[in-house]
Amino acid sequence: MSLRESISRKAVLVITGFILMAAVCLTIWWHRPPFGSGPIDAASICSFMLDQVNGVDADIPQSIRELDGKRVTLLGEMWQPMSSDDGNENVTGFDLMKFTAYHDYQVPQVQQFVRCKVRPDRKATYYPNTVKVTGVLHVGIQRDGGRISSVFTMDVERVQAEP
Repeated sequence: MSLRESISRKAVLVITGFILMAAVCLTIWWHRPPFGSGPIDAASICSFMLDQVNGVDADIPQSIRELDGKRVTLLGEMWQPMSSDDGNENVTGFDLMKFTAYHDYQVPQVQQFVRCKVRPDRKATYYPNTVKVTGVLHVGIQRDGGRISSVFTMDVERVQAEP
């Protein structure tokens, strides 16, 4: 084998290696988590002070308002699941709340709950412990009868039990 053939074979191997590496990098990028390095703890978006009667959108920290309309994954606990006739296997909606400490007797505030509605084309199961909920988060104060009824809502795409 001549020097020229040896160099040609090495060049082909190097080029093939770069192509394979680019394909792997693109595959990893394509399947990356929706935002950041992983799920957001529900406590991190609800731990701000809010006037429970007169609060306005401007009272919500800017960094949290920037999540409005974004696809996120939240960690928390399911509370008050609303289900169809087949029980826990087909939950249509629920409130997601931060992890509870059972010795913590503080009165819950409206910003500590994410009102979740499962998209009609998806199914969700009730889990009694920590869950990962993925969907589109909506941030903004909603009122019902003059009172704040919610700060966060989510169009749920997937619910997974967290081990």
